[in-house]
Amino acid sequence: MKRLFSKVKNFVKGLLNTKLLRKIRDFIKRRKKLSIFIGIILVLIIIAFINAGSKDENTMATPTAAVVREDIEYHVKVNGIVKAANEQTILAPVQGIIKEINVEQGDTVEEGQILAVIDTAEIDAQIEKARVQLELEKSRLKKSQNEFETAKRNLKDLEQRYNHLKQIYDANVELYKQEAISQQKLNEAKMAMDSAYNEYISAKENIEAGQDVNLQKEQILLAELEYKRLMEEKEKHFIKSPITGTVGEIFEDEGMLIIKQNQFMYIVNNNEMEMSANVSEYDAKHIQIGNQVKISSHGTEGQSYETVISYISPYAKRIATNQGSESVVEVKAKITNQELLKSGFNVDVDILCERREGVLTVPYEAILTEKDGSKYVFTDTNGVIEKHKIQTGLEGSFSVEIISSDLDEGQQIFLNPANVANQAVDKAGADND
Repeated sequence: MKRLFSKVKNFVKGLLNTKLLRKIRDFIKRRKKLSIFIGIILVLIIIAFINAGSKDENTMATPTAAVVREDIEYHVKVNGIVKAANEQTILAPVQGIIKEINVEQGDTVEEGQILAVIDTAEIDAQIEKARVQLELEKSRLKKSQNEFETAKRNLKDLEQRYNHLKQIYDANVELYKQEAISQQKLNEAKMAMDSAYNEYISAKENIEAGQDVNLQKEQILLAELEYKRLMEEKEKHFIKSPITGTVGEIFEDEGMLIIKQNQFMYIVNNNEMEMSANVSEYDAKHIQIGNQVKISSHGTEGQSYETVISYISPYAKRIATNQGSESVVEVKAKITNQELLKSGFNVDVDILCERREGVLTVPYEAILTEKDGSKYVFTDTNGVIEKHKIQTGLEGSFSVEIISSDLDEGQQIFLNPANVANQAVDKAGADND
C-alpha cells in the first residue's frame, strides 16, 4: 500500500511540473468558471490510475498454481509405544524361602519350564499329616464296613431264630387250647418269641440307619479333599514359565524370603511385538481394522516396519494434556519379523486411512472458506479473475481433492484468494444466469 501511495504521489507531482499543466493553471485563473470542471477531470484521472495500479499490483503479487490430477492419501500420524505382544510378570504364588533359581537374565525358556523352587519343607509336613489322617479314616471305614457285614449276618440269624420261636409259640397256642400244656408253658414260649423279635428289630434298625458307615465315608471325603488341596499348594512352590520367551528380569535372589504376590520374574517374547497408540477422537473415525501402518523409531537405525491395524478400542478414554485433557482412542498393530525394536521403544506411527487415484486436487492455500462454510477458488482466465464454488473430498498432506466443480486439469488458480476475491467474477453465478 505504501508503494502504491508513493507511485500516485510521484504521478501527481509529475503532472504538476509539466509545461502543459502550468498553461492549464494560467488558463483557469483567467477562466474561473471552468475551474470546477477541470478539477473533476483531474480527480477522475487520478482515481483511474490508482485503481489500475492497485489491480495490477494485487494480481501480480498473488502467486498461482495449477489444478493437478494425482493420487491422494489421507494419513494419521501419531506417536506410539512398542511392547511385547506376549509378556508376563510372574508373581510369587506362595510365601517362602527361595530354595533355587534355575535360570538367569537373558535365558530363553519354554512354556511350563520350572524357573525356581520355593522351599517345600513346611508344606511337605502338612501333606504327610493329611496322608496319615486319610489312611486312618480309611482304616476306620474298613472296620465299620466289616462290622456292618457282621451285623447283616447276625440279623439274618436273628430273623431265623425269631421265625423258629414264633412257630413254637403258635404250636403251643394250639396245644394250650387242647389243654395239652399249661398256661406257664405258653407264657414261656411267648416270652422267648418276643425277646427274639426285639433283638431282630433292633439289629434291623441299626443296619438300615447305617450311621457309622455313612459318617465314616464323609470323613474320608473331607480327608481326601484336604490332601488334594495341599498337593496343589505344593505344586505352586515350583514356579513355571507361563509362556515361551526370554527372562527379562529377576527381582529376587536364592535364599531370600519372598512374600506372596510380590514380583518375582519378568518373561517377554520378543518374536512378536505390538504397537499401541492413542489417536484423537477426530482421527479415530477415519481408522479401520486393516489400515496400513508404517512404524519407525530412532532406535531402529532408520529401518521402518509395515503392518496393519489389528485392534481399535471400543471406547474412548480421557488423558491429560498440556492444554487440559482430551478424548483419545487406543489402536494397536502387531509387528512380526523384526530384530531392532525393543519393548518400551517410542515410535512414529503413520496410518494410511484412505487412498484415491487420479483425482483433481488443489493446494490448501488456494481455497477460500466463507462464513457459511462455502468454499471457493479463483482462476485467471485471459486476465479475468473468476470465482468458482467447489466441494472438497479427501484431504491429503499438502492438497485437497476437488469434486463437484467446473475446474479442469491445468487451470491456474490463485494461492492467496483473499487478495483477489473483490476483483472476481462469480463464475458459478454467471453460468446459472
